[in-house]
Amino acid sequence: MQKNMHTILPKPFNYTFVNPGFYDFPEILNLQKEGKRIRIVFENDLFRIDFFQVSMLFPFYFSEVFHKKYEWEKFRKAIKTVPHLFLSQKVFYIGNRRKAQFADVLLKNRFQQKMQVLLPEQKKAFDFLNPDFQTGLFFQEYRMNVSRFFIELLHYFAEKGGEVKILEKETFSKELDFGKTIFCSTHTTTIFKASVETFPGFYMQVLWNSKRFCLNENENVLEIQMVGKSENPVEIEEIVQLLEFYFRIKKPAVKIEKIPLQLSFSVLHEIVSLVEPPTPGAFEQAGFENMFELCREKFDIARQTGIDFPEFKLLFHRYGKNIDELIDRAYETMNEVREPSKIWAKTEAAFQKEKEWKN
Repeated sequence: MQKNMHTILPKPFNYTFVNPGFYDFPEILNLQKEGKRIRIVFENDLFRIDFFQVSMLFPFYFSEVFHKKYEWEKFRKAIKTVPHLFLSQKVFYIGNRRKAQFADVLLKNRFQQKMQVLLPEQKKAFDFLNPDFQTGLFFQEYRMNVSRFFIELLHYFAEKGGEVKILEKETFSKELDFGKTIFCSTHTTTIFKASVETFPGFYMQVLWNSKRFCLNENENVLEIQMVGKSENPVEIEEIVQLLEFYFRIKKPAVKIEKIPLQLSFSVLHEIVSLVEPPTPGAFEQAGFENMFELCREKFDIARQTGIDFPEFKLLFHRYGKNIDELIDRAYETMNEVREPSKIWAKTEAAFQKEKEWKN
């Protein structure tokens, strides 16, 4: 029996945004602040796989140093807004110690945050790099869970009175009278994937053809992403040349994956400036510096479900303060399932279906 489309999509809204992305959220949040009733409709399910982007605080040129301080001041506001969605990340740079030390001072990096030089006894782990690039340093950057930030924005939008709907394809029609409807363009991020052996947790940023690239290991695959802006698109041939230049490898096989999300630094700053903390997933009165201890505290509560700490840490940083509800649900699920991986898979699926618009 066909569903009544006008029941699914009621009309008392000033605007309906169809398939919006990050670039549409400043307009959405501004209209909401003006008191407009807004609805967001997605034609397909949300992108729910963890997708991270890494900050770009290291100055490749001395002329960038003071600008990086300005970027850090803005970036720090994003960390304060959604601290659970950020993780510290030491990134390897084939760089100049003086620039890194200067940047440490300007960014006020202290203790473990300070630049660390690659020690002689560590070089063996970097044998996969060409010999000229086996010297460098580790600089403090930050990983942001971009896909979860988008869902966090949807929660924030809904908390402020907006409506979010995900419709099945057979019930979605662009010919339906939505009223004031804005069909949004899809902005994607291109990820290049290559079978290059590194080690777990490897992160590196390099300059190539005047472009900045982030390379990181993910499940035994090296992922390469251009960060920042470029007038010319990146082609596979350029990635192959980059890999052959920096790594001990010839003619690596490279594949392309398109992620249906794109978040630039300027748009991140614009969105954060419109959001009034705390967001729905943020712990009240707990900043980025409190996340590790808070994660350990929550893990102590959850450990009887059989989950290990690395897996729990992923969930903690994925769901923020909602981890409390997931822990409660996991203990209830233990009455039906005993295997830890199945307990938490079932718990997470049920939570997403009930609280995060998953069909």
